[in-house]
Amino acid sequence: MGTGAMGETLRDKRWARWLVLILLSQVMLICFLFMDLLSPLKSVLEHELLWDSTTFGTYSGSGYFLNVFAGFLVFAGLIVDKLGLRGSVLITSLMMLLGAAIEFYGLTEGFRSTGFHAWLDGGWIMMPGTAKMAALGHAIFGSGSAMMAVVANKSLVKWFGGGELATAMALEMSTTRIGMALAAFAGVYIYSLDLLPATQIAQPALVGFCLLLVGAAGGQVFCLLDRRLDIQLGDSENHKGASMRLSTLTGLLGKRSFLLTALFVTMYYSGVFPFQKFAVDMLHHQLGLSEMRVGFLFSIYPIVAAILTPFFGISLDRRGHGLTMCIVGSLLLMSGHLIFAFLPDGPVGITLAIVGVLLQALSLAMVTASVWPLVPRIVPMASFGTAFSLIFWIENWGLFGGPVAVGRILDATNLSPMEVLALEEAGQMVPPTNYQPAMLCFVAIGLIAAGAAYWLRREDKRFGWGMEARNTVQLGR
Repeated sequence: MGTGAMGETLRDKRWARWLVLILLSQVMLICFLFMDLLSPLKSVLEHELLWDSTTFGTYSGSGYFLNVFAGFLVFAGLIVDKLGLRGSVLITSLMMLLGAAIEFYGLTEGFRSTGFHAWLDGGWIMMPGTAKMAALGHAIFGSGSAMMAVVANKSLVKWFGGGELATAMALEMSTTRIGMALAAFAGVYIYSLDLLPATQIAQPALVGFCLLLVGAAGGQVFCLLDRRLDIQLGDSENHKGASMRLSTLTGLLGKRSFLLTALFVTMYYSGVFPFQKFAVDMLHHQLGLSEMRVGFLFSIYPIVAAILTPFFGISLDRRGHGLTMCIVGSLLLMSGHLIFAFLPDGPVGITLAIVGVLLQALSLAMVTASVWPLVPRIVPMASFGTAFSLIFWIENWGLFGGPVAVGRILDATNLSPMEVLALEEAGQMVPPTNYQPAMLCFVAIGLIAAGAAYWLRREDKRFGWGMEARNTVQLGR
């Protein structure tokens, strides 16, 4: 990472680069942890707050609502490019804290006793008032979290561009997988504690809010380092003040390489994150294990992905073949979903579930390490923030619609919470939730993602974008 005549800067010091990586990674870890803290508690939400699967899916998808329908992510990228990294870190931190606070309040007993809750509980949107309030907070948090992901990616390009970029991005993504692993069982554990006796279901959101305060503090330490680097760089690099022009968006949307990359990202992650919202509940019903045990079993998925992702990142830096890894990863994702769709009972089912989890972990590690470092090869540095945010915006259509669609499928093929409650009160056996139709939809999504990656690789060979080549210092082709 040479600096030429300008001399050595802070980012040429290994300790500084990796400290930046650690600071950004801990913020993203906490973001991913908070996003899924309530996912293992789907059954609890059904019993205590009478959320049906559509309500739970709508709540889960609300984290992407403003990003999609208000176009927040598109403007977020322009804001990041205009304000720079440090101003954007402050904005995202405040948004995430505000959203987390609203979500926590919406789950408390105190909120349920207010007139505002009674008004929200009306029929203008067919969801309980608690779900509406929690979804509002989740939407604000999700917008801040998505903008933070743009900031983190652009920061890594700034600090690691021309060097260990793929490795750095892979390590940052690995820490987010640790957040996912913790969420698989942490929500259940925090719920079991006696922190708020009158409203235990709000405890995970409260703990998550406290962790976000820690993440915000780490973000400010990053800002101090970044300010020092900008002083050293002077006017030699421009990472702030890019014009907020519509032509930036239209230029990106006119790039075939950009559109195909966004298509693949949307399809692949639509088979990952919406699935994770329901995974613990799915395995709980199919295997007959407790949410805590299933949470520990499913946590193998992100933990193995976290371990493997840096190795695939190193491989991409040294050998290339990023699009090939995307194709193979999509096929592995599809295979894992296929196993879950036909999971039998008993020890055989548990063994196959572990196999499915490992296949999906390998898939996530492979694709995560390979796809994001490809973006700087097709987008100029001045437009990185806008490019990443535009990809995230397109992706968020799938991340929002996926949980809602799965929730509707589950409600259409299973009993409602009120019907389950009636059976329990009558002392009759409640059948387990049937997840097979929903899992077959995820199988189809994995197949489409593989097709999109193959299409992208074919076009790469045709037009010579260099996306299969190993990592080089030349960015923004």
